[in-house]
Order: sequence, then structure tokens, then C-alpha cells
Amino acid sequence: MPQELAEMIAEIRRLNPKPGLKFGTVQIQPVLPDVYVRAARDGSWTVELNNDTLPRVLVNRSYYAVVSRHDRIAEGSRLPELECLQNANWLVKSLDQRARTILRVAEEIVRQQDGFLSHGVEYLKPLNLKTVADAISMHESTVSRVTSNKYMSPRRAACLSSSTFYLRHCLRRRPREAHSSEAVRHRIRQMIEAETAQRRLVRR
Repeated sequence: MPQELAEMIAEIRRLNPKPGLKFGTVQIQPVLPDVYVRAARDGSWTVELNNDTLPRVLVNRSYYAVVSRHDRIAEGSRLPELECLQNANWLVKSLDQRARTILRVAEEIVRQQDGFLSHGVEYLKPLNLKTVADAISMHESTVSRVTSNKYMSPRRAACLSSSTFYLRHCLRRRPREAHSSEAVRHRIRQMIEAETAQRRLVRR
């Protein structure tokens, strides 16, 4: 018996723990959170953006000054560089506005889902896009856009075992639902896991 056990262990050790690598070597990019949520000492939540995920536009004004001075002397006409600078400034302001909108939406979601963050998914409240939009005086389509493909990472929160989750996880589509569908699924999962051979769930 010990000899057979040793042979089985040796065979297991010879196996490839990553057999899928034979069929592809594409590295999976881990999801980076767009928003961080941290628990404050007073029991509230601090929400901040992950600057690493925000697009950045830098305007080299020194280069613009040199080029525009040269063109002014050479042509004496309206500078095409001025239009480029104006477009760049507009883009910078638009990106800044988008970042502030994401932050406002995330702060409102965190405020309304305090129980979810503090105690877990069973406390996830029914919350839709319109409720969030009305609370921060924005259009529902704006809230929909800024929450699409956005992820949140809570620190020291009981909401999920995973450290990062989809921001839409906190929202629901149907405004008349009495309970969050995620909370209902979590409760069903708990009931199934607690089921035993002697105490099985039966349909009545």
C-alpha cells in the first residue's frame, strides 16, 4: 500500500499543472479597478479614482510658443497651431469632466449601498440608474455610460470575497424589483450549500 501511494504521488508530480498552455499562450490581463473605496475611521467610505486607468493628455505649451512664433514671422497669418491648442484644451477639459462624473456616480452608489459594502451581498439594495441619476441631478444615459465597463475595488469591505467587482453589480435594471437579483441569488446559494442528505430542500 505505501508503495502504491508513492507511485501515485510520483505520477501526479509528473503531470502538467497548466495543460491549457499547449493550446495558447495569451496572457490574461487582470482587471484594473477604476474606483477605489476605502473605509474611514468614522464608519463612512472614501471614494477615489484610480489615476492609472484615466487617459492623459499633456499639452506642450513651450513647444507651441516656439512654433507659433516662427510661423507668425514667416507667414503673418492666423496660426494653425492655435486651433490645435484649442482642440487639445477642449479634450483635456472633457476628460477632466468625465473623471469627475465617474467619481460623483461612484460616490452616490457607495452612499446608497453602504449596507452591501459593510455587511455583504445579502444587504445589496435594489438600486437602478434612474435613482442614482436623480440623486446627483444627471441624465440617466450619462450614468449608464460612466458605469459601463467600470470596476470598483473596496478595501476592508465585506461585500465580496473578490477584491474587484463590476460597478453595475450594485445596480439593477427593473425599477420595481423588491430585492436585488444578486442578493436573491446569494441567498439561494447559501440555502443550497447548507443542504444535507438528511435535510434536503424540497418543493412544496
